[in-house]
Amino acid sequence: MPRFRYKAKDESGREICGDIEAMDARAAAAEIRGRGLWLLEITDLKESAPSRAASLFPAPSLQSQAVFFRQLEAMLSAGISVGDSMATLGKQRSLGRLSMFASDAAKRLMAGDRLSNLMESRRDLFRPLFIGLIRAGEEGGSIDLMVGRTADYIEREIELRRQFSRATLYPKLVVLFIIAVVIFLPHIPDIINGRVSVKDVLIRNALHYIAAAAVIWITVKLLLLVSSFRYCWDWFKMAVPVLGQAVRKMALARFASSLSVMYSAGMPISQAAELSADAVGSELLAQRIKQGAQSLRAGGKISDVLKLVGGVPELVVGMAAVGERAGNLDAAMAKVAEYYESEARTTLEKTGVALFVALILAAGAAVAFIVIRFWSQFYQGIAGGA
Repeated sequence: MPRFRYKAKDESGREICGDIEAMDARAAAAEIRGRGLWLLEITDLKESAPSRAASLFPAPSLQSQAVFFRQLEAMLSAGISVGDSMATLGKQRSLGRLSMFASDAAKRLMAGDRLSNLMESRRDLFRPLFIGLIRAGEEGGSIDLMVGRTADYIEREIELRRQFSRATLYPKLVVLFIIAVVIFLPHIPDIINGRVSVKDVLIRNALHYIAAAAVIWITVKLLLLVSSFRYCWDWFKMAVPVLGQAVRKMALARFASSLSVMYSAGMPISQAAELSADAVGSELLAQRIKQGAQSLRAGGKISDVLKLVGGVPELVVGMAAVGERAGNLDAAMAKVAEYYESEARTTLEKTGVALFVALILAAGAAVAFIVIRFWSQFYQGIAGGA
């Protein structure tokens, strides 16, 4: 009989891991839920090695995931079964690894498996938030609605990232300009006199900078795999003036948006808060939210969780509190998400302008320093020759 490894949480929030034997992943998940546990992850031990190998590759882009879920919603809304819909998606090679997943999932769905179980076995492709939404849709008989909400969430996340990219475009160009100045300006007299060529300068200097940048990039990527480093890195980002405000607001917009979607799907508030914490993109805020989620199991309020996070305006806390009292917390959190998305857009615009001006000044200072150093060395050489 197939053996599965699972990760789940009990009513107190304690994480439990173990192995279970069952006919298939669906039966294993049903038995785990029958024990009163909230299933987080389940993996077929026979497939664990390929799954680990797959996790070494980057996750599918958000654009691919948005197209995947949006097309799946369209087919489900048209009355096509989940299995047939996945078979159709499996033929779209433009979706990359998602099309391979869909092709394999279609066969297993025809055999009676559940889409959420199949997604759980591929955590390298899907976030826990998406898996939770699909499971809520399956259990509530509204999988097409939940697939649509998943697509909506991904599209909002894409828009937030685009806003950040647009706001930081000019500062990035200025940084490239500064790097070019640092590399070429000291060698301009030699280039003009023909003593060296641009190619020689590039080989001698640019390659060194590129190699150094590559080493730094790889080092940072590896360090970001460590939870404690991510926590410190997020603390540093939020401590930066202006930029830190934008980062915090974007993270809280993600939290409010995902919490609204999860809670409206019928998920208990404590579990919705924990899964939403993983979606904020900040280890610092995620840990604080998860700490607050523990109090939700004991009857606490989401407004108290927002206070624990810190830096949340009283207006937002009040909106959440009113939503709790009125019984429409999902709508209130949706409004909170809209508020923070609007605030994030405004802050990003200000951040972009501030960074642009700061980097222009830095570029001017760098050019002035190099020019002054060049001419001082030039005159020292003349004085020494005399």
